[in-house]
Amino acid sequence: IIFVDDTDLIHINLAADEDVDDVHVAMQSSINSWGELLIASGGKLNPDKCFAYLMSYVWNARGKWKYASNEEEEEYKFDVPMPNGTSVPIKHLGVDHPEETLGVFSCPSGDQSSLIKQMQDKADEWIGRAKSSHLGRRDIWFLLERQLWMGLKYGLCCHSSEWRVMEDILHKQWFQLVPMGGV
Repeated sequence: IIFVDDTDLIHINLAADEDVDDVHVAMQSSINSWGELLIASGGKLNPDKCFAYLMSYVWNARGKWKYASNEEEEEYKFDVPMPNGTSVPIKHLGVDHPEETLGVFSCPSGDQSSLIKQMQDKADEWIGRAKSSHLGRRDIWFLLERQLWMGLKYGLCCHSSEWRVMEDILHKQWFQLVPMGGV
């Protein structure tokens, strides 16, 4: 998976039995093509906004798999082309490392803890501002519905945790908000 300036590029060839070296070469080729296309049209990639995940698997003697730590291998680094003909390295992340893409934190392993923390932090910050604002109950409810909830529900549609986990994500925050609204 490659995230290049607000574009996800997912590279997979289901018709071939590729090893990690083959996939790395194909991914780097895709990055180069994308970057050179942007350069040809007068744009360029911003290396600070680019990152990649190279996923492969290793098995133990009992046949149980886990993700390989490809991000630790120097030979699997990724670069983006620049208009002056050079290339600049980009972040190569481990599958459990979440990054923000289009306003939501996620990672290929499916770990949702960063998304949960992002939502809780956003709610906590909003509650802090609401407590110090001296707004009336009706205003709190209105802003809760039109401001806070609009920012929180976006992350929920991308969430893949079990329902029991999702039920408790904002429990502490709602417990603080309900009395502020007069309930």
